[in-house]
Amino acid sequence: MKIAKFIRKFFFPARCPFCKNVMGIDEYCCPHCKDKLPSTYIENFARGGYRCVSSFPYDGVYKSAIKGFKFNNKPRRSKQLAMLMESDIRDYYRDITFDIITSVPLHRKRQRQRGYNQSQLIGKELSALLNIPYVEVLEKHKDNEIQHTLKAKY
Repeated sequence: MKIAKFIRKFFFPARCPFCKNVMGIDEYCCPHCKDKLPSTYIENFARGGYRCVSSFPYDGVYKSAIKGFKFNNKPRRSKQLAMLMESDIRDYYRDITFDIITSVPLHRKRQRQRGYNQSQLIGKELSALLNIPYVEVLEKHKDNEIQHTLKAKY
């Protein structure tokens, strides 16, 4: 098993989600990009009575990394994105104990097309990093319109 993991890392090394350079497997980005990222970005907002936090804005290099993860068959980026989110979750929600981590499911048709559910992968990575159980609690029955094609409505 260790030989297979070594071979996979040798032929398919972890790459920075922002600049695509080779980086360490336990890093969320390369040192060059880490120096360029904002030191902290917390967008605090409330929806439906819940405290929400966004660890990074959906623009620039972050948007590119997320789009690559979702649409360019880069499921390994889930760990890097979860690592970006982990410390913000620990800091912002330090006064709260969570029972589970879950994710929003994809419709089975969309999951077949993409090959994976990006929010599920991030949820599982966060579960491991935060030592909180990951549990599937939601089901998707309706094949809604693709969200990234819709206009924002408030």
